[in-house]
Amino acid sequence: MIQRTKNGRSKFAAGAVGALAAMTCTSLAFGQSCAMCYNNAAASGTTAIQALRSGILVLLVPPIFMFIAIFVLLFRSKERVAEELVVPVAEQGPDLWL
Repeated sequence: MIQRTKNGRSKFAAGAVGALAAMTCTSLAFGQSCAMCYNNAAASGTTAIQALRSGILVLLVPPIFMFIAIFVLLFRSKERVAEELVVPVAEQGPDLWL
């Protein structure tokens, strides 16, 4: 179960951010390119290198925004369901007191 701290942030989110930072800061994460791809990219001109960098950004940005949008929608729906489940005592009828 996800535990919440005093200020509302979950320990799970902090752990996930820490794990993501640890995975992206390793030297193995940067050494995953193919040697032939690297040589072809290095041998091409500056225009091709810039096009390759732009292409990587163009292909990376939409999935990131979709990922963020899905988590925002899930978080909002979770809050809405939690609000619907809480029923004040004054709104409960005498038949629910049993």
